[in-house]
Amino acid sequence: MDQAKSYAMGRYEGQNEKRFGLIASSKSNILPAFGIDNDFMTTRRFRGGPWFNDPPNSVKSCCAFNSVATEFQCQGLELDLPIVCWDDDVLWNDGWKTKKTTRRSKVKDPHTLRLNSYRVLLSRGRDGIIIFVPPLEKLDSTHKVLVDSGLKIL
Repeated sequence: MDQAKSYAMGRYEGQNEKRFGLIASSKSNILPAFGIDNDFMTTRRFRGGPWFNDPPNSVKSCCAFNSVATEFQCQGLELDLPIVCWDDDVLWNDGWKTKKTTRRSKVKDPHTLRLNSYRVLLSRGRDGIIIFVPPLEKLDSTHKVLVDSGLKIL
């Protein structure tokens, strides 16, 4: 994560109009262990206006890496270089697998809904994207398929 943040800051140094920041699935649950606070109460306090528009030196700016936008908060909006923080809600295992929801839901196809969440996240970048996959064994196959598909390791 430190490499991703450093890369984004260095790439846009002196370009105050550029925006980069952390985005993650709303169903994330392992990311807080990596300093990415994406729990329900934190994202509930999210303020999109300052996050997308404040200058990079503002603590409310996405460029400060102090808060995370979910697929709901960034849908229809873009960053120059988002850092997509991957979680274990979508894993590669001879195809994309999603977690079963424990709550009763009226959603007819939760698998497709979860995949669409990542489609939103992965399509927010104007100049490109960085994908942060936490270094956990259960994410190894996901990391591998992303690298095998052409992503470069920072």
